[in-house]
Parts: sequence; structure tokens; C-alpha cells
Amino acid sequence: MSSGSFPCQNKFDKVIKIYYRKNFLFFFFAWLQVLWKLKKHRVEKVLLSNPILVINQLIISKLKANKIIFLEDGLMNYFPFSPPRYKVKTFVQKIFCLEDDEIFNRIEYTYLLKPDEAVFYKGTPRKLHLNEFIDEQSHRSLRGQLKDKAVFAGQPLYNIGIFSIEEYNEAVNKLIQKYNIDYYIPHPFSSEKEKIDCPYLDLNKEKVTLEVLAYDCNFTVYSFGSSISYTTKLINPCIKSILFKPRQWSNRVLDMITRHCDQVISL
Repeated sequence: MSSGSFPCQNKFDKVIKIYYRKNFLFFFFAWLQVLWKLKKHRVEKVLLSNPILVINQLIISKLKANKIIFLEDGLMNYFPFSPPRYKVKTFVQKIFCLEDDEIFNRIEYTYLLKPDEAVFYKGTPRKLHLNEFIDEQSHRSLRGQLKDKAVFAGQPLYNIGIFSIEEYNEAVNKLIQKYNIDYYIPHPFSSEKEKIDCPYLDLNKEKVTLEVLAYDCNFTVYSFGSSISYTTKLINPCIKSILFKPRQWSNRVLDMITRHCDQVISL
């Protein structure tokens, strides 16, 4: 995903780009960028959606932010999530004097679409009202294209061992054909090796998310367990959500989706 594809950049007065990859050596390049690009910046509060990423923790440390506002990050907020303790992550945190708990202790509020169902949050949970940020006049043609259509929300499950890339392509193509799905929406971190026989609806290029489009547009969303399956439904109850559940997926992880989607189809 290119930095130019991030949505809603026009809402900010200034955009600072930190180029980062999940690579031990590349992290030090990101650290140099943080030191240089943020050297004149100090803030009282930081808003972010993933406080366990080391790069986010480094930025918070550099900005000397005393308070953090945690925005919903998807499924991680709705099951008993524990921050992973990878050896590389732990080593890097020690080098830069970073700790998950120290970051968590600074979180003042967690804004959530469904705070009464949240399991993993820090500070005080609060309701996230997206309608205050959505411009109903933007992306009108895209909303028209999506209206009453069926879309498949892609996920790079081949990166976490649920499928191989070949198995993923085969499974998605069979489901798209069987259920007459109109568009495939690639994940921001999808592989170039994906070969899906369906018109693509690349929201990254449009710099918009499906949640924004869902606010006043009805459609049907299919997925293997994308958070889009419940976020769009909570934003617009008229949206139809269908979960294709691979047997490898944990019921605990998918519990939030199964509670809110219209149908669960076991694979």
C-alpha cells in the first residue's frame, strides 16, 4: 500500500510520511526518519488505532505525548487479545526503552463502534460516532457503483498460514462464481500473486474505506472474517453481511462477526 493511498489525507493540515516495513534493519531507517521529521514536534495527545506496533510506540515516545486516544482497530478489540511477545519486538523495545504497558497506561479513552461488547480496550470506553466525520457528498459515483451490489472483502490469509496463495485464489474464485459476487475488494496488503477472476474495486486507489461508503449505501459483503463484516453492519443495519468461515479460524476471534452478520457458511 503506497503512502498516497491512505484515505482522508485532505482532512489534515499537514501529512508527515514515515516509510516503514516489518523488517529489523528497516526499523532503524524508520527510527532515523522519526528523529528527523518529528524533531520540532511536541504534542499533548496522540490519536492512533494500534498501540502495540513498535513504530507507533517510537513515534509516541518522540512526540513526548502524555495522553493517547485509542481508536478501534477491528477484531482485536472484541476478543481477549494479548499483545504478541515476538523476540525481535522485545529486543527492539529494549533498545529504545519502550514497553507495551507504559504505552497502555497513557491511554485516556478508547473509541469503539460497539463499546458495550468490547473486550480489549484501555482507559474509558466511548462510543465512536463516524457520522461526524463522513462527507455524504464525496465519492458519489463510487456509491452509485456499489449500491445493491455484492462484494468480497479480500484478506491476505496466506500470510498467516490459513491458506497458501494458490488455495486462497482457488477458494475465492469458487465462492465468487457460486454466489454471483460483483466485485472483489483487495486488502491494502494483498499480494501481487492474487489472481481473482472478478472485477476489482480498489478502494485504496479511491482513498476511501468501505465503512465510509456504507454510511448511506446498501450492499452485501462477503468475507473469510474481515472486520468489514461487522463494522459496515453496525454503521448501516441495512447492509447484508455473510461470513465464509474457514475451519482453521478460531471461533473466539470471529465471535464479534458471527454475532452481527446475517449468515455464517462453514467451509
